[in-house]
Amino acid sequence: MIGGGAFINSFGQFSQTVYGGYLWNVADTGFYAKLVGGIVHGYTGEYKDKMPINVGGFAPGVIPAIGYRLGPVRIETQFLWTSGLMITGGIAF
Repeated sequence: MIGGGAFINSFGQFSQTVYGGYLWNVADTGFYAKLVGGIVHGYTGEYKDKMPINVGGFAPGVIPAIGYRLGPVRIETQFLWTSGLMITGGIAF
């Protein structure tokens, strides 16, 4: 999978990301595991150290996740290391 996104980070800064990853299905259960990695841009100024290995506002990012798929609908929990976790839902196409 490949993708990208734009968001306002926790410190009110406009940030962007591009990523690639892979999804592993757990047999025919509907459960899956996912790992994505990419580049995050936008953590600058006094918040540049909030992203490890941040050079000029660019830093690597890795997000593991587990989820459940029912047809095209997915519910997923993404683990953001020590920053927290995010629960998302969506439709795959």
